[in-house]
Amino acid sequence: MKTQRTLAVLAAVLFVGAVALATTGTQTLSLGAAMAFLSASAEQTVHDWLVRIVGPWAWTDVVEPLLIRPAWLPFGSLGLVCAGLAASWPTGGAARRSHRRS
Repeated sequence: MKTQRTLAVLAAVLFVGAVALATTGTQTLSLGAAMAFLSASAEQTVHDWLVRIVGPWAWTDVVEPLLIRPAWLPFGSLGLVCAGLAASWPTGGAARRSHRRS
């Protein structure tokens, strides 16, 4: 129950963040531009860390395509995944009973 609630709250926070970015930012605000807005060296720091830990393929194949997408898209996508996990997480409250009739 606690995990399901945590996922639901996380999904709600991510959805609110996605809507806030989509409505307050410019229509063409990319994730790379949002990172540059937060910190001038953020993109280079993430690049250096990712290449050192995972490898150069992670930057070119995974992160670079995400940086040109709208800034709200990763938050909305993660919110959708968390909402799906929260909805499909077993509640564990129901006791297992036999369906046989006597």
